[in-house]
Amino acid sequence: MVLRARLLLASFPFLLLFPPAVAVADPVTLTPFQLRSEGGVSTIQFVGSDAAFDSFLFLADPEEQGPFFFNHSTPPGETATLGSFAPGAELVFGLRVLSSGHDFFTGPASRNADGIVHAQASLWPGSPAFPTQGVLIGFEDLFGGGDMDFNDFRFVVSNVRIADASPVPEPGTLLLVGTGMLALVRRAAKRSR
Repeated sequence: MVLRARLLLASFPFLLLFPPAVAVADPVTLTPFQLRSEGGVSTIQFVGSDAAFDSFLFLADPEEQGPFFFNHSTPPGETATLGSFAPGAELVFGLRVLSSGHDFFTGPASRNADGIVHAQASLWPGSPAFPTQGVLIGFEDLFGGGDMDFNDFRFVVSNVRIADASPVPEPGTLLLVGTGMLALVRRAAKRSR
């Protein structure tokens, strides 16, 4: 006991200089995405819901369809066929939260009334329980972002790919930035002579 006390006192200055690591949650990086059709027929498969609120899925664009998969009464694994879409067509899914009256959409935050991204996507190779291969999408169902766990409504879409929804600079903007950088390099070269 005395030895522990001496070791603790001896290590005290080091604890002030190097405090023990504190578990800090990483900030959630919300990356907007778009779902683009690979061409042909797409299906959806319900994976599950960890939400208290009642909700269902619908396809908002390119042609409105639904409702699909009422989250508290649909068994995981149930599937539905959406139909055929042209290659490159964006599929925009919506989550209608019946308990709050809010709709949230895949894609950029600007599609949602609270200005927050409400859906995340990842590639899904399929599994014995959920054999549909494609893209797994998880929704957050609370206005303002909630707990950002994106497990309030999960489903898989087949025959689509994930596309970045970040704005791409226009060629004119790139030319303007490049010209400005060239001017700065020339100015720096003149000063160093």
